[in-house]
Formats: sequence, C-alpha cells, structure tokens
Amino acid sequence: MIDYSEATIRQLIVHHVGYKPYDEGCEMSENILSLNQENPLSAPLLQYFLKSFKPDIQYGFNTPDENLALHEVDQLFGSTDGIVECSQNLAKLLYDSSTHPKIKAGDFYVANIDGVKLYGESYRCIGLFKSETKETYLKVYTGEQQFGIESDEGFSIKKMDKGALIFKHPNTDEYIVSIVDAVSRGDEAQFWKGEFLGLAPREDNFFL
Repeated sequence: MIDYSEATIRQLIVHHVGYKPYDEGCEMSENILSLNQENPLSAPLLQYFLKSFKPDIQYGFNTPDENLALHEVDQLFGSTDGIVECSQNLAKLLYDSSTHPKIKAGDFYVANIDGVKLYGESYRCIGLFKSETKETYLKVYTGEQQFGIESDEGFSIKKMDKGALIFKHPNTDEYIVSIVDAVSRGDEAQFWKGEFLGLAPREDNFFL
C-alpha cells in the first residue's frame, strides 16, 4: 500500500520534452519550486502525482552499471543541491528515449517528496512524472452585468499519464520503483520503464 496522506513536496522542477521525430528538443527550467503544506497547489499536485500508483508490481533498476537514469537518481538522493542539473539530464535522457512516433511531447516533472509510506514505513522518494494529454476547459467569467465564456487548454489532475515513484530502502542501497503508464500501448509502451528508466520486475518474497 502507498500512503501519501502525510506526504509533502519538498522540491519540484518542470521541463518540457518535445516531440523527438520533429527534433523539437527540450525546454529546460532553472527554477526550483518549493511547495509546503500551506501552499494551495500542494494538495492538488500531490493528488495528481500520487493517487494513480498501486504497489501491485514493483520494479528495480536493471543493469545498474550502465543505467544513466539510475546515475541521476543516485545524485538526487545524495544531495538536493543538484536537482536542476540532474533533472535536466533526466529530461534529455527521456527525450533521447522517445524515438517511437506515438510518444507525445509533454511536461516532465522531477520532485523530491517526503513522508510517503510504503507498506506502513515512511520513505523519502523521488518522483518522475510526464503529462502528455491536454484537455480543453471552459471558463466562465463575469463582467459588467454580463457573463462571458472562454476556452483554455491544460492537463487534467484526474489521472497521471506517466509516472515513477522511486523509493530508496532505509537500510540498504536498493531501490524500489512503482510506475504508471496510462496512455502507451503496443511497442511504445516499453519506453517509459525500459528505454528511459531501465527497470526489471522485482521477484523477492516480501513483495510477492
């Protein structure tokens, strides 16, 4: 069970990963967002990031000596000072892994999250999330004795398109990873956990 009722987002940074078949590249941010519990964005962001995860299948990193994503994750757990550089490197790696034409452009979030509980034990974790599917919203606004309507586009917080929660075991150096991929099907479905993160299913007795 994943319990995020006491979770807080300590740091968050967002980049845009373009559509690789058109060589759109990445738009990188240098701005780290701090979201404490009093911030009105904190609760909806936690719900958006975390509610879709179910610990039915857990993963670990495959071929750790050659895994570029794991190298950056190690750096993120080692120090919070390097979140900008590490998150930018992860965004570049995600872009380079997005070779299938059905993989869409989207916003890529890297978060330091405290207080998430996995099977009753509190962990610090790293969250990697990608939003791909935009929806059209209607906004009603008031003027002088009249109402107006305008449309806008954004990402719905009802479900996460792609996500990975990476937990580091408090007593070992082992990583436990839970993933979400709500939009990919067929051949392109392997890139998030395979080409990008390099994950393999865990098969130990505890998680079975």
